[in-house]
Amino acid sequence: MKLDFFVNIENNFRKNYNTREFINELSNFLEKNNVKTELEFLDQIKKKNNISLISENKIIEGQNIILNNYAKKIKDKIFLVANKSKISNVYNIFMYEEGKKTTLHFNNKIFPINTVFREEKGKYILDKKGTEEIKNEIMNMASKVIYEQNKKLEEYRKNGYLYMVEEDINDRIYLTNITGDTKYVFEEIDFPDNLKILATEGAVFQYENNQYFFIANNGYERIYKK
Repeated sequence: MKLDFFVNIENNFRKNYNTREFINELSNFLEKNNVKTELEFLDQIKKKNNISLISENKIIEGQNIILNNYAKKIKDKIFLVANKSKISNVYNIFMYEEGKKTTLHFNNKIFPINTVFREEKGKYILDKKGTEEIKNEIMNMASKVIYEQNKKLEEYRKNGYLYMVEEDINDRIYLTNITGDTKYVFEEIDFPDNLKILATEGAVFQYENNQYFFIANNGYERIYKK
């Protein structure tokens, strides 16, 4: 599906629905239901929580499952206005149909972020019930993912343990323990900003009383000496 597909949607709105009435109804609905139109679901979640890359991917996968399941339930394709480009006025819209997701692009401010649209009797309309239902399911799913993430991190962080920086990718800090017999690697989502400048590959930190302390830059030497 190309841009002209959504041009047809826009024309459909103009022919079948008074644009001002549509925008007013939509604005009232969004305000009443406290739907955020500036941030996509994932950004809303990340604004309130530190999330690992693994958890982020789980949330994205969960969101796709929820939307596909809703499309199956109503036995029709649905459209989610996912996000707006940060460098242009282009909106990214996900279409879900028969278990598949297709990304479309459209330049139209009529479509608010995080709303669901579908086709009904030849018209493309806002699915109010679907928008609220999907929003609640996504937020509940994300809460479970974040809970499991934080529970796992509590298991990885051990008082008195030494941890070596494995990688620093796009400001994400990955640590491996060099204390204890069982080795594991994890993304430390709460690594202190003031220590990130020291968190180069091989740097060693000690976890003590819920804090990290810089020890040395000799992590690999410590490993090889064992």
